Amino acid sequence: MTMFKGTNLRGLVLMTLLALIMISDAGFASGDLFKDYQGCPVKTRLSDGTISNLTLARDADEENKLHVSWTTTAPATWQLGPQAHNTVMAVILDDGNKHHTRNLRLGTHKTTFDKVRTGAEVTVQIALVTNVADDAYVISNIVQKDIHQSLTEPAFFTGWRRVSAEDNAAEDPTKEFVLTSTAVGAGRMYYIGYNENFSNYRSTDDDLETQPLTPRFRIGLVHAATEDGAMRDTVDFDAYIIRITDEDGDMVPEGNEVSTMASDYGTTDYTIPGGGDISARTLQTDNKLFVYDLTDAFALQDDGTYDDDTLAGYALSNVRIIDGVTMSLAMHNVIDVTNHRNGQLEPDAVPASMVRVNALGAAGTAAVGDLFAEPPNEHRDFPDDIIASDTSYTITTWAINDLDEVISPVATLKVRSIDTFHSPVTGFQDYLLTAPVNLDDLTTVQFTVLLE
Repeated sequence: MTMFKGTNLRGLVLMTLLALIMISDAGFASGDLFKDYQGCPVKTRLSDGTISNLTLARDADEENKLHVSWTTTAPATWQLGPQAHNTVMAVILDDGNKHHTRNLRLGTHKTTFDKVRTGAEVTVQIALVTNVADDAYVISNIVQKDIHQSLTEPAFFTGWRRVSAEDNAAEDPTKEFVLTSTAVGAGRMYYIGYNENFSNYRSTDDDLETQPLTPRFRIGLVHAATEDGAMRDTVDFDAYIIRITDEDGDMVPEGNEVSTMASDYGTTDYTIPGGGDISARTLQTDNKLFVYDLTDAFALQDDGTYDDDTLAGYALSNVRIIDGVTMSLAMHNVIDVTNHRNGQLEPDAVPASMVRVNALGAAGTAAVGDLFAEPPNEHRDFPDDIIASDTSYTITTWAINDLDEVISPVATLKVRSIDTFHSPVTGFQDYLLTAPVNLDDLTTVQFTVLLE
C-alpha cells in the first residue's frame, strides 16, 4: 500500500532499517486500522511512550468535527536518520462508515477531522509510518482511543398529552375504564421560563410564592425518545452543558458552558374512587406539568388548534413560535394582566402561564380532558435577570460523559423575550397560592422561539 513517494536510501542507519523491514512479518495486524500496513518486528519498533495521551473531543459548535490531540517524545531522539524525511505521524479515524486518514509531519500534536459521523462510536489510532521501497511500514507502537457518541441531541421541548379514558371492562368488570393519555397532534411545551413550572411571569414581591423559593430562570432539557437509561449508562452520561450567547455572539457570563442537574419533580399521593365493590385507593403518581384550571378543554382539537373564534390562530404552545414568515401565537397573552379573571392571564380559556406541578388536574383528580406535559429530565437554574428584554439569545446544549467528553450532537434554541412591567396587580393567583394576593409588581414575559 503506497502512502507517499520515497527518496533515495542513504547511510548505514537507513540500510539497517530496510533490512529489518524486509524480514518482518508480512501479516502484521497490530491495530485494525493499520492492518493494510507492513510492520517492523516488535524489538525494532520505537518504544512504548513515543506517542501517548491520545485525546478525542467533539467540537461543541459543529458536532461532526472531532479534535484529536496527543503528546510525543522529541523526534530528535527517535534516531530515524535520513529516513526521517519519509516518516509521518499517521492518524486514522473510523466512524463506522469510512476511514479518515491524516499524514502529519513529525512533531505535530493535534489535528481535526471534519464530516465525522454523529451518533456513533468512533475509533482513532495513531502511529509512526515510514515509506520504504514504495510501501508503508509501521515503526512504532499503535495508540488507540475510542469515543462514544451514541446519544442523540437533547430537546428543549416536549409534546402535550391529554388525559383520556380507556375501556377496561374486559380486564376488570368492576372498573369499566382506566385513565390513560394520548398525544395532542400539534403544539409544544418549551422548557424555558421561570421556576419549576416554567411560568412566564416573575415578581420581586414576596407574596408571590415560587419553587424554588427565590425566583429563578430555568432551562430544561429532555432525553431523546430513542434513548434509554442503559444507553446513557453505556456512554457514562454525566450532564448536559448549556451555553448562552447574546445577539453579538458574546457569552453571557452566567451561561458560560454550565452543566445541568437531573430533574426530580417528585410524586403525589392521591385517592381515587373505586368502581363496583372496589374501595377507594391511594395511588402514587409521578408529577406532571398540568395546565392549571383549564376552563375550555374540549375546544381543543386533535390537531392542537382551538375550535373557538376567540382563540383563532392559537396553538397548544406556551411560547410564540416564528418559523420563517409563519407565526404561531402562544396560548396565552401576557401583555395585559389588568383584565385577568381569577388571577389568570388572557385568554381565559387557556391560562397556560398557570402550570400546576403535581399529578392532579384542575378538579383535584386526573380528569378526562386535562392537558399535561412531562417534566424535563435535566435542568439548570439561572438568576432571574440573566436575559434582557427585547434581546435575542442563542442557547446551545450537548451531552458530556464523566470525562467531560462531548457525546451527543449539539441542540440549539434561539429565543427572544419581551418584558412587560405591571404595578400594582390585584388578586393574582398561581398554583402555589391558596388564595389570590395583591402584588406590588409583576413582570410578564412574552417568549418567542425563532426557528430557522
